[in-house]
Amino acid sequence: MTEPFEYAITTRKKVALSKVQEFKRTLTDFRLIISTTRSQYEVKNELKAKIEEYEADLQAFDEYLQLIVD
Repeated sequence: MTEPFEYAITTRKKVALSKVQEFKRTLTDFRLIISTTRSQYEVKNELKAKIEEYEADLQAFDEYLQLIVD
């Protein structure tokens, strides 16, 4: 009876961790775009706002994962 439950938890952890990795890749991509478009202030400011949004989401998601793991 516990095996399906453990499998479900393990699967959810794997999905959650892959989402965290996806967020991290997205943040890296945004930072790269910002560094190559310094003269385009509108794009830079827009992307900075998106990065802050993603970082907040990532932080909340990380805290959620800690609750699951602990």
